[in-house]
Amino acid sequence: MDADPPRTLSPDDAFDLLANGRRRRVVEHLCASEGPIALSEVAKRLAAAETETADAADGRYKSVYVSLQQTHLPKLEDAGVLEYDEDDREVAAGPLLGEISSYVEDDDPAPVTTRRNDLAAGVCALGAVLFGAKTVGVPGLGALPSDPVAALVL
Repeated sequence: MDADPPRTLSPDDAFDLLANGRRRRVVEHLCASEGPIALSEVAKRLAAAETETADAADGRYKSVYVSLQQTHLPKLEDAGVLEYDEDDREVAAGPLLGEISSYVEDDDPAPVTTRRNDLAAGVCALGAVLFGAKTVGVPGLGALPSDPVAALVL
């Protein structure tokens, strides 16, 4: 009897699996966990992330739960990335999770909202500096409008 050759994921297969945000977040949660995760917990986390709230609306939770159970978990399980126990309704790392984990590791742990807030603060600070410079008469800023609202919009 010949043993099955070890399975691997090609980069194309990995990117195909991770092209969907829900599958990508399932893989992220599995990589961060130290054991099996209840499907209900994964669905709660994903629904909360999608609604950007601590507690997702019941309708969103159900939608996420069903799509994970019917579509995303089977696809990840078929690829060997995870194992789904239908009886216990738990998700665990599969033999190929390690191969796909490098594609979801984030070098910038700051959430998108933090980066957006930093950008907004930077734009406001720049507007304030330009307005202050215009007010004190720094040469070369004559083209800027004198109205503070217009200066901040620029």
